[in-house]
Amino acid sequence: MKSPTEEYQSLKSSLKNTRKILSRVPMHSCDTDPHHLKVRSYIFLTHAAFEQYLEDLAAKMLDTSVELFNKHQKINTCIFSVVVFETIAQFNVDDSRKRIRSDVVKNLSKFVNLANRNHRSVIDSNNGIKKKDQQKLLLPLGLDPEEVDLQTSAHLDAFGVKRGAVAHKAKIVTNDTKSSVLADTKNICDGLKLFDRAACRAVATSMKR
Repeated sequence: MKSPTEEYQSLKSSLKNTRKILSRVPMHSCDTDPHHLKVRSYIFLTHAAFEQYLEDLAAKMLDTSVELFNKHQKINTCIFSVVVFETIAQFNVDDSRKRIRSDVVKNLSKFVNLANRNHRSVIDSNNGIKKKDQQKLLLPLGLDPEEVDLQTSAHLDAFGVKRGAVAHKAKIVTNDTKSSVLADTKNICDGLKLFDRAACRAVATSMKR
């Protein structure tokens, strides 16, 4: 993996295309119902783009790392971390995942692929970009969003809250403006460059056996 990843480039392209929905909306005010609806729609669509990026990045980290392990027995930061998280989950009586057999625990290759399947399920079931979602997706792969960049993690969390507020209110009017939502998305997109680089480092860093 090299940064900027294909996933990051795809995010930037999506944000560029989504910006078109704000055409003819004033920068600092919403003067009509269509203006409000366009801003609300932009929040929905950019939230979806950020969510897709986080999921795709996690999947790329996982797939690349498992492939390196299966082909070359390389244990990188991601493999080490996902195995640790899977081991902890197996001892968690509240976890719903199936208990594994002792012979699988003794076979690292089987255990890595089990951890792969279970974390893939977590990625596929994700629904959001708040801090809990970021950690659920990335922490088991050795990437702590708050350690990578606390501000970006917080901005994502706040944008997740904003999207939730928009989604659960029937009223058309929003307090957000074209200027404010464009600033929000630019800050997040710029900050996610750090996530992208950290993900590539995690995949590239080998652990001593």
